[in-house]
Amino acid sequence: HVSEKLLLMPNSFFLWEDYGSPLPIQNQPSYSPPDLATVSPLLSSSSFVFCCFNNLYKVSPTAFQAWVKILNATQGAVLWMMKMPPGAEERLWQEAHDRGVDPNRIVFSNLFGRDEHMRIKSGAQLLLDTLVYNAHSTAADSLAAGVPILTLPGASMAARVGATLALNAGMSLLIARKTSDYVQL
Repeated sequence: HVSEKLLLMPNSFFLWEDYGSPLPIQNQPSYSPPDLATVSPLLSSSSFVFCCFNNLYKVSPTAFQAWVKILNATQGAVLWMMKMPPGAEERLWQEAHDRGVDPNRIVFSNLFGRDEHMRIKSGAQLLLDTLVYNAHSTAADSLAAGVPILTLPGASMAARVGATLALNAGMSLLIARKTSDYVQL
């Protein structure tokens, strides 16, 4: 005989590591702002830094098209992403170019060491969530780093994690209801 008991987690099902206290990390005494020029001169000279630190498999054509529209509407802004497999960066740059965005406005950087990644990522202003499969630990890291998340919940559980985390971080205004809202927010 098997017996199960429902366990309801407060606020969110998603658990993550201890980032220290207080959060966001900018409020911690040991915090020092990142020098984004060491990552890319384009990041430090941009008027606004959007980011998406998710793996490539989460970046759908619909999400990328929305990001291009956001870049087209935000003069001087860049999109900061993590390094992709060979050929993928060139394809994304070409897709951006074909949609009227200067490919130089999409910046790729290497992964950072565990001790540095939170501090460096705190230099971004807004995480653009992927749509089909939302950010999970990436969203938690970004929120802990003081970077809000723009998200659009989908039909599956994996497509609603970003909204769960944003809602519990008090950022319900950054949860879009449809793709056009995602672009407009």
